[in-house]
Amino acid sequence: MEHTCNNLAFISAQREKNFKPFLFVETHFVHKREMIIVLAMCENQRRLHLSNDTAMQADNVKKIIIGEVCATHYNAKGNTLPVWGDIQSYKYFYKENRAWLFDVSGKFVADIVEKQPEKAEGWEHDEHGNKHKLGHQLS
Repeated sequence: MEHTCNNLAFISAQREKNFKPFLFVETHFVHKREMIIVLAMCENQRRLHLSNDTAMQADNVKKIIIGEVCATHYNAKGNTLPVWGDIQSYKYFYKENRAWLFDVSGKFVADIVEKQPEKAEGWEHDEHGNKHKLGHQLS
């Protein structure tokens, strides 16, 4: 039993190590008839990655920078994301299940415990039935 606990601790530590913080643009999107491939291609519109310099700042400075990013993004996008809908808020996921909530004006609202939003990803099956991410290359 002890090995199982150690293995679980190792897996948890690996996930934490591989996690990259991101800013999620919350639109409360509900999938209706949109093609999955379109959603997958537009996923980068709602997951924004901040610079490593920002990530290295103290939390109080980071909140100011992220707040500015939120307000600027909201105004630049005309308050909406194509396909996803009207922007409602922003969530900076600094850990897998922890985020800072910001309103559209960039004001910090709360530290929340929440599961990361699902990613819209396209998948295909090869001739052996194995599942692979859809990808595209520009040439």
